Amino acid sequence: MPAENQNVDLPAGDTRLILIPLQDKTGAALPDASVVSLTWTLGPKAGSRDGAVLLTQSLGAGISLVDSLATISLESADTIDVPPGSYNHQLRCVLVGDLRETLTRGTFRITPTM
Repeated sequence: MPAENQNVDLPAGDTRLILIPLQDKTGAALPDASVVSLTWTLGPKAGSRDGAVLLTQSLGAGISLVDSLATISLESADTIDVPPGSYNHQLRCVLVGDLRETLTRGTFRITPTM
């Protein structure tokens, strides 16, 4: 079961590290060796007519994994051109044996800067 309501507020163009512990459905840490891939996405809110993904990070390309902790690194260029508003974000993983899980999801709010 994913960690729900993992909400983030970020001024457009700011850098941010988002730390997400990798846990199974019982709350136990997922060993790093069991993780085949991690993908974090930022997209429109549910029900939006525009279903395009705005930003994607993956393991080794914006996401690092150490001791069952995923670190998503957002650089200024990642959000500087994203219009201010509320979006959805989620982290999904593929585990050994092709098991797929959504680990976290929530609202990602980009606020305007002066």
